[in-house]
Amino acid sequence: MHERVLEQLAARGLAMRCVSYHGKRDDPDTKPRRSRALLQLTQQLGGRVALIAPPLESKGWNFVAFAALCDRLCGPAEDAGIALAVEPEPGTIVPDAATMERLLDAVGSPALGVCLDTGHAFLTEGSVVATLERLGSRVVHTHWDDVRDGRHVHLPPGDGDADLVKAARCLQDRGYSGPLVVDLFQLGGDPERTIRAGIDGLRHVLHGEHA
Repeated sequence: MHERVLEQLAARGLAMRCVSYHGKRDDPDTKPRRSRALLQLTQQLGGRVALIAPPLESKGWNFVAFAALCDRLCGPAEDAGIALAVEPEPGTIVPDAATMERLLDAVGSPALGVCLDTGHAFLTEGSVVATLERLGSRVVHTHWDDVRDGRHVHLPPGDGDADLVKAARCLQDRGYSGPLVVDLFQLGGDPERTIRAGIDGLRHVLHGEHA
């Protein structure tokens, strides 16, 4: 399968950067197996980042068990030249910046990094910039979305309350050169229009046109 994906990417002048596996509802027997498959697929596709989402607290997981999984994955990831990125998300084992810092310390591997989701960061910290001040040096991938009225809704960048313009400047000041991925999951009846709105919104944010 990965050969076909590579062919399609090459035909469009594209290359794979990140492969994601969320599996937030996977149990402690399933998630390790699928996480190992994630590393293998990322390597096959020439990706540089393998993104793993923390599991939900209600699925038989705890922080220690997830940290142990990340620790086991970091060795193979480092050997393959891949960064293992964890995306903090409210409601999971790693809900916020403080817990992400704890995970980085517990694992202690340079292969472990952070996927910054701007909406998640604003919900948990009240400021994306505050998250960057704590985790910015370990950010290896970014998801850009907005939130409004404290709701986890993944709006197009600039359509909500998050401090995205300041976050973009902060990220640039820290020398981040990786992808800026528009992360929307409510595409409505016209997905292409929603995607265009997300891309346009991010462009406006990068040009400082939204507060």
